[in-house]
Amino acid sequence: MWGIPGYPLLVAGRTSSCPSIAGANSQIEFRSGSLPFTEEDSVNIEQVQEAIKELQQQGYEVWTRVFAAPGFNLTKTWGSLFERKEVQFRPVERNPKNPGEANDEAIVRACKMLAASKKNRYIVLLASDCGFLDVLQEIAEEGASVCLCTSARNLGAISRFRTCGVRVIELVSQTSSFSAVRAILNADGSGHVELAKPFKYDGSGSEDRELCSNFLHDLGYLPESDTRLTQSTAKFWFANSLGSIAVFPQQLATEKVCRMVSRRRRWQRYRDDLVLLLPLASPRRLSTKQRKIYGTRLGQQLYVGGGPVMLKDTKNLVQRAFTKLGYLDGCFNTDLAEAALLFVNASDNCHRLRKVLDLLPSEGDTVADVIDKLRSALRSNLTDARWRVAPSDSKIRQLLCKQGFLSNVNAVAEDVLRAMSQYSLLHGLPAMRSYNGYVFRILRSLDSSIGTTRPIEIGR
Repeated sequence: MWGIPGYPLLVAGRTSSCPSIAGANSQIEFRSGSLPFTEEDSVNIEQVQEAIKELQQQGYEVWTRVFAAPGFNLTKTWGSLFERKEVQFRPVERNPKNPGEANDEAIVRACKMLAASKKNRYIVLLASDCGFLDVLQEIAEEGASVCLCTSARNLGAISRFRTCGVRVIELVSQTSSFSAVRAILNADGSGHVELAKPFKYDGSGSEDRELCSNFLHDLGYLPESDTRLTQSTAKFWFANSLGSIAVFPQQLATEKVCRMVSRRRRWQRYRDDLVLLLPLASPRRLSTKQRKIYGTRLGQQLYVGGGPVMLKDTKNLVQRAFTKLGYLDGCFNTDLAEAALLFVNASDNCHRLRKVLDLLPSEGDTVADVIDKLRSALRSNLTDARWRVAPSDSKIRQLLCKQGFLSNVNAVAEDVLRAMSQYSLLHGLPAMRSYNGYVFRILRSLDSSIGTTRPIEIGR
């Protein structure tokens, strides 16, 4: 099963009588789901092609079905894939009340139907997190053969699936770029980004990860074996006053922590009082020049995000995090409820809250309820700490100038705010109490891919 870019892919098909896929003369069907849009998490068309090639080399005859929102087959990037006769597009209508679950539900239904067909099905999930582990285990118990196909970079998911007895095929990309960006956490908790030689990850490092995980677990920084190491390594380093550390690419931090294991020192145990933020800008298609500079789209997102920060957990944690991420300021963005509205509707944030943490605000939640959930989310060690920053107003400025609401794209924010209010009134958009709130509503109204999907609203 394949879904929109950045989303998990599932493969299902027939196997030979042997449960191992190696050398099997099989028919495979790909379907899709939903994952975070990040580098080691992301699933792009290149990875799809590499996965198909890997399976073909192992003896499979591959058919592909793509499950995604209607119209996805018309996109430039993925359209060429559907020209192949063995690739079919299956549109999945969005559920306005629960948009994030549309592909997930389609995948689960398809998995269970394949497993119930009793035709010796082999079901392979191409993914980077553990979102479909439960359903794979369920259908495996019913007799289906299952497997995870994922990037060799996704050490956390690989470890979790193997621990649960699921076979894993590791994909080592032969064509992908490597990030030239380093996100550095400074000793005082501030951070910055810099450019360096591209970090090439070759799929090794499982031993380092195990050593690092055990060490951090013993000190309380890694309370659960299936959590990612990004936060744990950074918090350990900061709490023990070891200086600055690169928190991205994460493998660099793992290597540094491993070098500390053999040192005889009384290490500071975790006090559950730290919050790491790794601000993530909106994704953009990189030009050839930009790819040479940043290496990857995730690298560019983190570079524009400005670098990590370590915060102490306090009652006003969410407000401080929102300020760091650009949702609040002391001028045109002072409304906490609207800041929360924007934060939970940002796609990466919504995914983490919904699928990773099960803390997505629901209908009936008050602002206080939402803030409590977001504080728990920010404190959690289950994420990679990458939270999307507030939306940029660059497209809005261009739109307002084009339609005569603004005379200059470089106008001061006060003039832009007035123009956005006039534009919103003309087009029947809700009146907002913040600059970012207007940016959010206008951008959303212009995004045709959203269709009738409603945003997650925040009550008062």
